Amino acid sequence: MAETFQAQLTEDAGIFLNSSEFAEAVTYRQYTAPATFTNKTINAQVFRGVQVDSVRIGQQALAAKLIEIQIARDATLGIATVKSGLDRVRVKNKLGDAADMEFQVVEILEHDPGIYRLECHGGVAV
Repeated sequence: MAETFQAQLTEDAGIFLNSSEFAEAVTYRQYTAPATFTNKTINAQVFRGVQVDSVRIGQQALAAKLIEIQIARDATLGIATVKSGLDRVRVKNKLGDAADMEFQVVEILEHDPGIYRLECHGGVAV
C-alpha cells in the first residue's frame, strides 16, 4: 500500500493501464525532429466515441474524429513528456480491427504524477 497520495496515484496507474484489466497496446509516436518520430508500444486506456469535432482550416470546416487516451506518465511504462500538437498515437478505430488509425495529440486534458489524459484528433488510416 502506498504511503502518500502521489505514490497511490502512481500505483493506481499500474492497475488502470494493465492490458489484463482496462488497457490495450497502442503505438505512441513521439515527435523528435521535423517529420521524425520515435515509435513506442505502450499500454493505454482508449476512450472511443462517435463524437466528431468540426475543425476549421482557412475557409474549410473539416470533421475530425476525437478519442481520449490515458497513458502512464513514466519514461519506462509510458511517456515522460508529451508534446501537444506534435506527438501522435496509433490505435484501433474499433476493438478487433486489423488496421490502426493515427491521431494527433492536441491537448493534455489532465495529468498527475501517474497518468496523462490526452485528447487526440484525426483518425487517418495507416
